[in-house]
Amino acid sequence: MLGARFAVREWLSYTSRAPERPSTGAMVAVLVCSVYQSLLVAMLLFRPGGNTAEITQTITGSVIVGAGGIAAAVVLAWAPRFPMSVLILECAALVAAALVSLQDAVLFPVLFAVFAATSRLRAAKLALAGAAVLLATTVSAALFSSPGTFLAEYLGLLSVVLAAAAVGIAARSHRGWQRSQRQALIGTQHAESLTRQRDLAETRSQIAAELHDSVGHKLTSIIALSEGLIGITADAETEEALQGINAVARESLAETRQAVRALAESADRAGTPWQGDPLPGSGDLDAWEQAAALVEQSRSLGLLVLFVEAGERAADPGLAHLCFTITREALTNAMRHSDAPREVAVTWKHLPEELVVVVRNTSTGSSNADQPGAAPGTGLLLLRSRVEASGGTLTYGWAESATWEVRASVPAMHRTASRTDEVAARRAAVRPGSRARP
Repeated sequence: MLGARFAVREWLSYTSRAPERPSTGAMVAVLVCSVYQSLLVAMLLFRPGGNTAEITQTITGSVIVGAGGIAAAVVLAWAPRFPMSVLILECAALVAAALVSLQDAVLFPVLFAVFAATSRLRAAKLALAGAAVLLATTVSAALFSSPGTFLAEYLGLLSVVLAAAAVGIAARSHRGWQRSQRQALIGTQHAESLTRQRDLAETRSQIAAELHDSVGHKLTSIIALSEGLIGITADAETEEALQGINAVARESLAETRQAVRALAESADRAGTPWQGDPLPGSGDLDAWEQAAALVEQSRSLGLLVLFVEAGERAADPGLAHLCFTITREALTNAMRHSDAPREVAVTWKHLPEELVVVVRNTSTGSSNADQPGAAPGTGLLLLRSRVEASGGTLTYGWAESATWEVRASVPAMHRTASRTDEVAARRAAVRPGSRARP
């Protein structure tokens, strides 16, 4: 019972209308009601045998009745703004008209006032309005009816008033339905807008990741190659060209970092984490096999790389790409920030429930980005976000006095039926003459 009362109260509150200026429809209704009242008063006053009220037997009384009937219609113009006040005035006019047996002269305005009240008022005022209408109809029927006809007069008058109230409730329900539809449409449009913003942020995040991982790595390789050749050639033009290549590569790398940072800030404002999944077409299982090529490329740039892979690979393209990305980022940082001799140990451990990637740079770093207490660079922050978005963890820092370590742990969801031969992986990854360490 209490639940039903609460639901009705909430519905009345939801479908109520605030006071407002009369609309065009309201003014048309007032005009129609005024015309009707004028014709009704004229019929009561001038039709032979159609008028039995004593007040209309005099000119003064007729003027009062005519002015009152028209005023009862005109006052309806304020019903949209003051529905409760107008209803009380109309109820008072109904009782006053019943005193002189002319309640029919103001019945039409009363019905309009009932409609306005039931279609606009909140629960508390609506209950008060209902009590006022019930009292007015009861008193009017008692004053107007002849002996023995009270019940018939009362029920007839009450049924007409209830019909007007039913129309008002129907209008209220329709307005509530329209409001719900508008809110649903607004909600749908807002959700679609948020979805578009999220998709755009995710795309920017993926583009930023690819820019940093792929373009950044290649530019770093160009810088390392050009620096390795500078000073060992005897040709001045070649030296100048190498220096120009190095300068352009460094400038391009700085601009790439700025673009990545701008895309990262845009995605952060949209509340989108950096994506662990690769862009379309870049996340196949060949990423597992690209490790050897990556190691050989790093060795050609002056790094001493020891690569060890143990365990069973997961049949997960996203995990393969993420593992390759972690390794590439760590090797890129080693090339960029370390002094010679530069030794890097890369380990992939395929455990039953997770993949552990450890990259240890066993040389002394020269960049402030790698010093203890220094703020991490964009690449490591980006990489950490991508790993965490995949449900894993990534840590980095000085493990020993001269060892910088990047360690990532990523859940492995799927497994292949075959196992990776650890010995074969070591032989394929470690160049001749290097000794594999466990």
